[in-house]
Formats: sequence, C-alpha cells, structure tokens
Amino acid sequence: MTIIASADGSALGNPGPAGWAWYVDDDHWAAGGWEHSTNNRGELQAVLELLNATADRDEPLRILCDSQYVINSVTKWMPGWKRKGWKKSDGKPVLNRDQLEQIDAALQGRDVQFEWVKGHAGHHMNEAADERAHGAALAIQAGRAVDAGPGFAASAAPSFADTAAASTADTLADTPADTPSDTPADAAPSSSAASDALAAERLLADARGARDIATGRSLLDEGCRIIGSRALLPAAGDQLRSAAASAVTDDVTIVTYETRSPTVAAHSSVWVRREGHWLLSLHHVSSGGLA
Repeated sequence: MTIIASADGSALGNPGPAGWAWYVDDDHWAAGGWEHSTNNRGELQAVLELLNATADRDEPLRILCDSQYVINSVTKWMPGWKRKGWKKSDGKPVLNRDQLEQIDAALQGRDVQFEWVKGHAGHHMNEAADERAHGAALAIQAGRAVDAGPGFAASAAPSFADTAAASTADTLADTPADTPSDTPADAAPSSSAASDALAAERLLADARGARDIATGRSLLDEGCRIIGSRALLPAAGDQLRSAAASAVTDDVTIVTYETRSPTVAAHSSVWVRREGHWLLSLHHVSSGGLA
C-alpha cells in the first residue's frame, strides 16, 4: 500500500520564525522549525523529514505539496544543477543546496512520487500539514515548545521499558550458553562498557548533526529500531543533557539523555557490542524530559 503524506512549510515574515510539518493522519505526523528561516526552507525541510521518517518502510511514498518550487527543484531542476556543480543557468549558486543534497540522497533507491495540490483550497491533508507548520512557527515566535507530533510511530507503540527488555533479551540470547569467557558469571560489567557506549552515542549524535550518513550507518546494528518521532532525534548543535549510561553486561549498555531542540525530549538507547564495535540496537524518543 502506498503511503500518502502532505508536506508543508510556513514562515512568519518570510524570513522570520518558520515551521515545517508533514502529515499522514492524526496518528502519524511531525513538525518542527527554526527561529529565523524562509517558507521555501520550511517546505524543503518538511519533505526531507518525511523521507527520513519513512526511510525504513518498504511501501511507495506519494508526497503532496502545494509548492511548485519544491516539486520543480526535486523532479526537474536538480539533475541539471548537479551536472553544473550546483549552479543555476545564470551561473549563480543554487539556494538551499544543503537541503536539496540531503533530499537527493534520501530519494536514492526509493519509490517516491510528488503531486501538486492547491494550497488553502480545503484539501484535508494539505490543510492539516499547513496548520501544524504554521503552529510550529507561531510557537517558536512566542517562545513556546513546538508540538513535534508522534512521528511515524504507531499510536500504541510499545514503551521503552518493554521494548528495551525484549531487545536486551534478544541480544543476550544471541550469545551461545557455552561461549567461553574469562569473566566470572557473577562479575559486574566492566566500567568501560558504559563509557564506550556513551561515547558511541555522542559520535552518532555528532554524525547526525553533521549529516555524515556513512558514519551514522556504521553505528547502527542490523535491524535497529527507532520508536517515537524522528523529528525529535538530535540535530546539529544539540547537546546530550543529563547523559548517563548503565551497563547491563560487558556487551549491552543502556544510555539515557535529554535534548531541547525543537522541544524537550527524552532519549533512551540500547547499545550492543559486536566484534568489538558498539552498535545502536534500539532508540526510544518521546516529548518531555527524563522522569
């Protein structure tokens, strides 16, 4: 079944406080924004966030946009811009190249179609995305936290405690019972397990902020699961506040922390060590601080 989603942006003053949002239905949507940006960047960011949120889905994706700029940039103009070194026909640099390059990368290997819809004409999905993008811009203007939405997680998504327990149990089950070990069965995990996993978490956050896709992917375990809105994942410049790590075994560690962009969010991760490398097996993110 094809995923159908609307993507929209909003800027107060253009440029000014700006928001973006994508919308599938009331249980699947996300929003965010910046203190100062443009409507076009909001429109592009909505598409990029939607592509990232559905990156692990196998279904085709149809994106509804009321921006001819976005559709033409992605489907018509971008190939020529790339051939010319991201220059327009008049030789001037392409605006918003950073977002367009990310969208180009996110489209690779995907079945994605764009469809233009007329804005502010009563189209339910377009109106829903517009309302959320505009609401994000208004919240930022007023100094309030943005309602980031549930993302693509199901409304009845399992809790972190339940999923982490299952993930940890699966990881431990992967280790044969007769695997030889130099560590006594009742020995506490080594202190380096927690610190090494926390360092890997920080490296992953830095890679996401720097849009370093190769490094980011190298830190993900096969079958890694993200529970919660991807819009709340760490962005460029985010600090991992109140970060802590607790080793379950020498090869399994739970990391927790908070971020505050675009709103306060609590993060919990299960990291596993495979062949000497720490990999993210599960990440749970939700609005609000750590309890």
